[in-house]
Amino acid sequence: MLSFVDLLLISLASGGVFLLLLILVSFVLSARRTSALESTIEDLNSKITIQNATIDQLTAELSNLNSKLSNTQKTVSYLAKNQDDIIDSYEALKKKLSRLDNKQEEQQKLIVQNTPESQAIKQATALIRKGMTQEEVARRTNLNPTELEMLFAVTKKEMLKEKKEAAAAAAAAAAAAAAAAATAAKEQVKEAAAEPVQIQVQEDMSFTQPLPSAHKVAGRKARNAYGMGSSKSLISKNR
Repeated sequence: MLSFVDLLLISLASGGVFLLLLILVSFVLSARRTSALESTIEDLNSKITIQNATIDQLTAELSNLNSKLSNTQKTVSYLAKNQDDIIDSYEALKKKLSRLDNKQEEQQKLIVQNTPESQAIKQATALIRKGMTQEEVARRTNLNPTELEMLFAVTKKEMLKEKKEAAAAAAAAAAAAAAAAATAAKEQVKEAAAEPVQIQVQEDMSFTQPLPSAHKVAGRKARNAYGMGSSKSLISKNR
């Protein structure tokens, strides 16, 4: 049989071995966890590095976009300013061209007015107003091409002006006729709406007037009879 001391030593040895095994197992598990954490930290560091690089790239792109946007805004403002200048120049040029056209028209009118009104010019004007071409007018008259061109330009402008004036007069007449018709229709509607009211008022007045009494009717008849008798006596005396 083992003594108490031997059992105690065996128990202590077994406990020590068990503790050593626990320490070894915990060390192994800690090492594995440490390696896993290190790998996770490395992955996180790599991801952070990639994200930082992406952020730097996005920041650079954003700065480039801001610079491009500022350049675009400057270009747009410059173009808008140039557009205003171009529009102003176009309006000024348009006014100058209209003045030149007016001067040319006045000069052509003066030339035509200063030119003697011959039978050929009158005939050419009449033919132009009939709608003939320049070649047909040249064949029928003895005018040169320059005179015909000037005469065509002046006559066409006068015809166009007459057409515009006639169209404006027709439109004004139509508007006046429409306004008169509308006014007449309104007056008719007012009269038609007022007639039943007047008839109703007269009917109401006829109903509200008091009827004459019997004495008044009798006295009125007597006066009428007396008047008729007196008139008859006067007529007989005169006879």
